[in-house]
Amino acid sequence: MKKINKQIDKRTVNLMTGKGGVAAVMSELLFRGYNASLLSVDAGIDIAALKDGRTYLIQVKTKHWSKRSQFLVNLELGALNRYVESNAFLVLVGRDRATKLNDYIILPIKVLDDTSKGLRLKVNKKGKDFFNFIFRKRKDGEITLGKYGPITKYKNAWGLIK
Repeated sequence: MKKINKQIDKRTVNLMTGKGGVAAVMSELLFRGYNASLLSVDAGIDIAALKDGRTYLIQVKTKHWSKRSQFLVNLELGALNRYVESNAFLVLVGRDRATKLNDYIILPIKVLDDTSKGLRLKVNKKGKDFFNFIFRKRKDGEITLGKYGPITKYKNAWGLIK
């Protein structure tokens, strides 16, 4: 039997982190009584969730909090515009490397749309316009979103998805 290489490349770790975040969010939704399902094609939405006759669209972004207690999320302008008028949410999963615990930040897409006003668009390698959003967690536990300021009220705010 061949010895398995214990070294996993960064891309694989990132894919595992992303899939783990989506699974964690689906689990939270299921425990809260939503019929949650993965979408088979990634068109900017990862999960469709149904409850009480309403449909919710959820994009999940998962990152480990950096040593500086921050992470960067890139969102394509097209994805933001496509879902701004729907029951769409961005759920950020900020994973603490030391404790292995997750912070869930549940943001209505409308909040990101409002926040993006005044931000400079960038162009990715595929030629698509996108925004960078920087999330920070202060020592006192306060979470901020760039110049928008404190967004701690969205931490574990699952009740927004209603």
